[in-house]
Amino acid sequence: MSYFRGDTYLWSDSEHLHLWTSQSYSPANEAYAAGVSIPEPIMDGFAAMRFAELLHTGKAHAAIEAALESGNFGCDCLRMHAAALLDFIADFEVRRSASAHPHPSSHRSDS
Repeated sequence: MSYFRGDTYLWSDSEHLHLWTSQSYSPANEAYAAGVSIPEPIMDGFAAMRFAELLHTGKAHAAIEAALESGNFGCDCLRMHAAALLDFIADFEVRRSASAHPHPSSHRSDS
């Protein structure tokens, strides 16, 4: 899988996720491109936590749509499962909304 957006390039070799940028984002790499290689199991955990955060903040649907619109060739798997993921997100948001705003009769006491 690989993903390119602007000056940022990410790719996987099935063991590590490699992240590279040609633009400075901090004083540490002010004058040159920078990159890092992170073991995939660590990134898998991060991806799971980030997806949960996107669900919690209501941004998961938009993130999936933006990834699909990017035209990156790393989106093949996402394209295959997009409909099911978007359905899951819609169901999740309905459940979250219902639990955040319970029906008034659910708090009624009949005693």
